[in-house]
Amino acid sequence: MPSNRKPNSGARAPKPRGSRTITVSTAAKPLKLNANQNVTATSVAQPTKLRGNRIIATPANTQPEKPKDSRPVATPTAIPPAKKSHDQVFTATARQTLPQSTRCRFLEVAGEIRNQIYGYIFDSTTVIEMMPASAPYRILAVHAPARKNSDLYTQAKDTAVKRKPWRSRNATDKAQKSPARICCSRVLGRHDLVNAASTNWKTSVPGAALCLTSKQFHAECTAFLYASASFFFQSPNRVANFLTKTPQVYLDNVTRLQLEHVTYGEPIDPDNIVWKTKHDAKWAAVCAQAAAALPRLQELSIVLDVREVPLRFWPRESWIKPLLSFTTLLSHTRPNPKSGDPEPHLQHVSVRIRSRYLKPDVFEDKKLTQACHALHWEFGKVVQRMVLGWDAESAMLEYVELALKPESKYRRFRDYLNFNPPW
Repeated sequence: MPSNRKPNSGARAPKPRGSRTITVSTAAKPLKLNANQNVTATSVAQPTKLRGNRIIATPANTQPEKPKDSRPVATPTAIPPAKKSHDQVFTATARQTLPQSTRCRFLEVAGEIRNQIYGYIFDSTTVIEMMPASAPYRILAVHAPARKNSDLYTQAKDTAVKRKPWRSRNATDKAQKSPARICCSRVLGRHDLVNAASTNWKTSVPGAALCLTSKQFHAECTAFLYASASFFFQSPNRVANFLTKTPQVYLDNVTRLQLEHVTYGEPIDPDNIVWKTKHDAKWAAVCAQAAAALPRLQELSIVLDVREVPLRFWPRESWIKPLLSFTTLLSHTRPNPKSGDPEPHLQHVSVRIRSRYLKPDVFEDKKLTQACHALHWEFGKVVQRMVLGWDAESAMLEYVELALKPESKYRRFRDYLNFNPPW
């Protein structure tokens, strides 16, 4: 039978199932903060979540909780740009709003370090051929590598010769690489402007683009450009044009020079002797001009195709005299890096003699062919010593020991070759 008795007020309410929202309203209550102030605070009706035994109050303007799938994605608010201050910590977003600096920090590096970096950029194995790309090599093309159309870095990588790669990582020496050859076919002095947009920089001189960046880069890098490259000529007019059109401040930095020259020979028609005289005078003037315009020349390489008849290997021959103009370079000295004593800039000279006797199938005897090549090589060393300041008698000692003495190795071929005048 049901009872009409009210439940005890102290009894616990039954535990609710799940979660439900109830609203709690409170009346205004006076709050006294100080004796002179009377502040009245009212609490607004707030929805409350009841979960188990816990009551969680939420703001009145908050919407009921939605499933995770339909939860709206909050849009991030923009962060105001940060001001530069020593005490402020920059966030990643604040850094993106800062203006990018247009100043080149590389120029703030010490000059000694920049020079070392420039040394890696400008390759010392580059050969600049002052000749058209379609021009053939006039002197036996066996000694010159074929040109390649690929970029210079690929040339240096493909032509590296590793003799003992198992010993160390640095087994590939810089001197063992075949030089990258670049042809400068335009006429000097007529086209001074360089169109950078149409220039193929992959097949250009390494570092040439850096010289066109700014005035300061041009002032610092031009010296490395002329000092690292080796300039190759096979025409006296090209040499004279290069020395005339290039400013002297740039010529002072040239350290390597390669020359190839073909002598005129003996004309069959006596009326053509005037052309021989003009040709020989031009070559002699160019050698003297190069010796005067290149005071810091360190390496000189000369390949000479002698077509004189008869061919004589003697230090007083007329075709040797123009080469002796380079002996004036010995007066330009520099301090030795180790001892500090003065020494001439010109340290390495290479002279190679060519003639019609070196063509294939000239001699049927192989030993006679070997003797002919050996005598050409040895007399090239004689001219090389004379350019370095040796007197003729001292320069000929080794050649006499090899070819002229009765007990010499090639004495028996003297009558066949007839390179030396009779005693």
